[in-house]
Amino acid sequence: MKLTKKEIKKISEYYDLGRINKIKLIKEGMINQNFIFETNKDKFIVRFLRKEPDEEYLQHRKIEFKALNHLAKNNFPYHIPLPIKNKDKKFLTKISSHYLCIYPFIEGKPSLKKLNKQQIKEAARTLGIYHKIIKSLKIKRIRKEYKKMEWLMKEYEEMEKVKPKSRLDEVMLENVWLFKNA
Repeated sequence: MKLTKKEIKKISEYYDLGRINKIKLIKEGMINQNFIFETNKDKFIVRFLRKEPDEEYLQHRKIEFKALNHLAKNNFPYHIPLPIKNKDKKFLTKISSHYLCIYPFIEGKPSLKKLNKQQIKEAARTLGIYHKIIKSLKIKRIRKEYKKMEWLMKEYEEMEKVKPKSRLDEVMLENVWLFKNA
């Protein structure tokens, strides 16, 4: 995806990002297209949606934004990528034919291929804190979601038929029941 100077200027003005100094495409990602916008004010992640959002997608984004705000209000002890509202006080914006939302950039480390015991303990601790906070979040369930799970159940059934060729296959076979039941 290429951005025009006109689109870049419009995005910056609509979200009050400041003067754009540098734009970098983030190559990772399968569903959305992401850029880092460096401005005279700060760094931002600009997330472009790959398709025009339907009602179900918009409902999921509302839940996502509500969950992120809930974590922030309840003192989640890690950085939270809270989306920025545009001049219309909305998170999602349509620029040209693209829908987008913007987050402050959070500095991080590259993905690790292997975790040590300390990192595993920290991840478990983080997950515990997350669940403790998020369980008090009240959300309205999206009923359509369950109909779409049929394909996933078929995938799990296929996974159960795999003849293990590696330790990873064995672990998957030992735990596939957990995902089916969830």
